[in-house]
Amino acid sequence: MLMKARDEISSVVGRTRLVQESDNPSLPYLQAFVKETLRLHPTAPLIVRESIQDCRVGGYHIPKKSRVFVSVWAIGRDPNSWEDPLEFKPERFIGESGGVRGQYFQLLPFEELPWYFSCPTCDANYPSFIDTLL
Repeated sequence: MLMKARDEISSVVGRTRLVQESDNPSLPYLQAFVKETLRLHPTAPLIVRESIQDCRVGGYHIPKKSRVFVSVWAIGRDPNSWEDPLEFKPERFIGESGGVRGQYFQLLPFEELPWYFSCPTCDANYPSFIDTLL
């Protein structure tokens, strides 16, 4: 798998320069490789959100201003959400057309988690996906 990622980089970027953000769309396997790595080994195993209004999640009442801890680590290993969840398979993020699946969190199983939550400690300066690649 690592050789496949290296071969993709060599064919797109060559060996004379570093990967640049403009290369990202041409490196679908590398993107999938990084996504699969982060699925199994998230940089933040828990994320914290605060409810901005009363709501129900999974049958539980969540009062306004409650802090909710979401286990990204558990989501990435959930057999109800992922086929062979403990296997490292970057191909699971490659779509039928060859492009990368899972942009904008479509593959995270958050259908029960309404967007009634804000991040109490976040700022707007998140690193971009390319920062992860570099």
